[in-house]
Amino acid sequence: MSRQSSLSASFSDLNITMHNVGIGSPQVTSVISDNSDNHSSEYYTPPFESMEGRIRRLTPPQFLPLIDQLLLARSNAIMKPTRSAIAIALFRYGTDVYQRAGVTRFWEYILQAEQASLVVLGEQGSQGEQSWIALHPNLFKEDTTTGLVKEIAVESVEDKVRRLTPPQFLPLIEQLLLARSKGTMKPTRSAITIALFRYGTDVYQRAGVTRFWEYILQAEQASLVVLGGQEIQGEQSWIGLHPDLFKEETTAEPVEEIAVEFVDETAIESVEDKIRRLTPPQFLPLIEQLLLARLKGIVKPGMSTIAFTLLRYDKDAYKRMGVNKFRDYASLAEQASLIELGGWEGDAWIALHPNWFQGGN
Repeated sequence: MSRQSSLSASFSDLNITMHNVGIGSPQVTSVISDNSDNHSSEYYTPPFESMEGRIRRLTPPQFLPLIDQLLLARSNAIMKPTRSAIAIALFRYGTDVYQRAGVTRFWEYILQAEQASLVVLGEQGSQGEQSWIALHPNLFKEDTTTGLVKEIAVESVEDKVRRLTPPQFLPLIEQLLLARSKGTMKPTRSAITIALFRYGTDVYQRAGVTRFWEYILQAEQASLVVLGGQEIQGEQSWIGLHPDLFKEETTAEPVEEIAVEFVDETAIESVEDKIRRLTPPQFLPLIEQLLLARLKGIVKPGMSTIAFTLLRYDKDAYKRMGVNKFRDYASLAEQASLIELGGWEGDAWIALHPNWFQGGN
């Protein structure tokens, strides 16, 4: 049986297909060379970049949802997750996740990623083990040893910005980081508008809006970007990353010379990152909203407030859990010890479970 027919057969029972939108399948070339000494001058490499940050930077945008899920599995010590688990996890990225790569089915999508040397695929074995998918080993070659450094930052500025950005604004932030890496701190809004087209037609809808100006206004309200420029005075309107995103990085103290081989991310991760890592994907939309409220000093937001913001953030969050009401969705999260519920009717509140913040968790 050919690789293509084998993959197709493996996923026929999942029924994970998208409607054909008439997009031709593009040519895919490897983005990772076997020769780790070959560096392309096309890419900007930030100093002290983490392994995960480097992988995300080198990944073509259409494959980032897949790579993010494989990195998440890896952080949970699952090096070879089953393809069915990854296929299900990809639903949270929207209905056009495959179409952005010019295909309509999961097996076509992962075949393209394999051709680009981003993943390796394992077939179903004779002893009943399931077909699996994993990050390509070449992705980790350059990061096994970084030599001696005078100053060390566990997390790069760029990775910190990405980590703190809500998923619906990541396409915008990625473009602003790319412009910044080229020395353009205040790109024109028109340039960013055009660049966002590559992320698909629903890039604004994921934030609950339909127009670019509404999208960037929301990002401004979230203190992710600053807007400037006066068209009436002949200036072009511009958009830039919010300076607060870079505040903590300006006072890095030099440390003794130290050999850095590999830093276990769980040893240096924040409480928020730990919560995200340990949360099942189907509850992440809810947890993100509670983390955002907590960031604003609201530890026990009203249930109606979170229900409203969740609907704007991810309108299909309930359906993926097989329920139709926020109360049912929240009850499932409570049963999983992710949150706690309190109050009565108009005063009902919802909060992150206190166990998240205990040192032994």
